[in-house]
Amino acid sequence: RALLRLSGRDTFKYLQTQTTNNLKSPQSQYTCFLNAQGRVLHDAFIYKIAEDACYLEVDAEQVAAVKEHLLRYKLRCKFVLEEVDPLALSVFSTDAASTMPAELIETSQDDLRGPDMGLRVLAKPDLIKSHTNDTPLTDYIKRRFLRAIPEGAHEFGLDASGLPLERNLDLMGGVDFHKGCYLGQELTVRTYHTGVIRKRILPVRLAESAAALPDALESQMDAGDGSIAYTQGKQDIKLEGTNRPVGKLIGRMGNLGLALYRLEKLN
Repeated sequence: RALLRLSGRDTFKYLQTQTTNNLKSPQSQYTCFLNAQGRVLHDAFIYKIAEDACYLEVDAEQVAAVKEHLLRYKLRCKFVLEEVDPLALSVFSTDAASTMPAELIETSQDDLRGPDMGLRVLAKPDLIKSHTNDTPLTDYIKRRFLRAIPEGAHEFGLDASGLPLERNLDLMGGVDFHKGCYLGQELTVRTYHTGVIRKRILPVRLAESAAALPDALESQMDAGDGSIAYTQGKQDIKLEGTNRPVGKLIGRMGNLGLALYRLEKLN
């Protein structure tokens, strides 16, 4: 993940017209940026640090694209957009913020995308690592997968074809259906009111054969080929005996994965 800093009198006035969540709330927010057709471009956390300033946490691979998107609609709005040096300030996910000295934390917010997702903390990496115990990134990814939480451009879709509700944005608290107008709002609200959501991102467990399918969604990191490497990219999911895909595997780690699946095909 990477951080951008926005500051200036029109910071939140402008972001309110560009994001799916309601920034009039005093709390920091999880949100998304959509294109004019209502398709997801970028997921983000917005950390409020002043009345006219915030940090924007985005996919590190998409920093240039996020900056271009934000500046495209700026017009006469008054704000400054800057990249934050990751050596000066970085994002951490933790369950133990209470054990950290308060002076080490720039800002923080509860990760409300799913249960037991802990706290997201912005802090200087060299200082915070001396007060915490590192855990593998794979533990964080596993926690996301078990809760059907996509993150970053590869899981949301690099082709900007995904609808917010198909990507579980409503279930993750990332969209406010009553905030008013924002870019891509019309299709999002229409989908919500019609109640027709044909696909969802779901957690999946991979097995070597149908006979080995489990009753519970548990993590076995040595399953399959023994690799726990996190892999991205779309792979078609087909029902046995059919050629038409019913979904796509969009991320995998060990025997766990995230899949974008057609709900009508669920048993």
